[in-house]
Amino acid sequence: MSNIFKSIQRYLVGDNCEVSEPNVVEQKLTMQDDFASAAKPYCNQPELRHNSNCYTYALGIPEHGKATPGKLIHNKTRLGESMSCSEMKLQTIYNALLRDGLKPIARPEYAPYEDAPVIAAFLAQEYDYHFYRLHKDGTWSHQGGRGGPISQRDENGGIIEDLFYADRGVYKDFIGYFTIPETGLRYVIPSGS
Repeated sequence: MSNIFKSIQRYLVGDNCEVSEPNVVEQKLTMQDDFASAAKPYCNQPELRHNSNCYTYALGIPEHGKATPGKLIHNKTRLGESMSCSEMKLQTIYNALLRDGLKPIARPEYAPYEDAPVIAAFLAQEYDYHFYRLHKDGTWSHQGGRGGPISQRDENGGIIEDLFYADRGVYKDFIGYFTIPETGLRYVIPSGS
């Protein structure tokens, strides 16, 4: 435990209470071949799907639990933190994704390195955000909210090949395409459920 963390701990809770440091990891992530390979961890361990949401699914970090944009390094529980409806704005979500370490790209084919994960972010203004992940075969998939189903299909049941022709339901506003730095993504594996 770092000396700074110990000093803060003693100041906040006293010498007799032990507080553990958060489990921060930096993981290199790659694009999956297809929907089957992206969904495999969730099929093998159903609790991953129950504890994750569209953001952690799109990033490929189900062990993080429910993620809130801008909070990957600050999430204290697998339940995540909620954003208020007034925070559900394009620029707010965009800036939160940058804080999480994601890098904006103009188009998926402009990913900066081979097998770089690419996600797309959409918004229903003042309501909710939604994320999709791209696969090497050119299809997209997503998870329907916290604990929701994982699917490669849009609201009309079609396989998602082009997000702008897919029926995304209420998620009409495009926030952008993002990728993860080649060095990896830093996030907390929260405690609890």
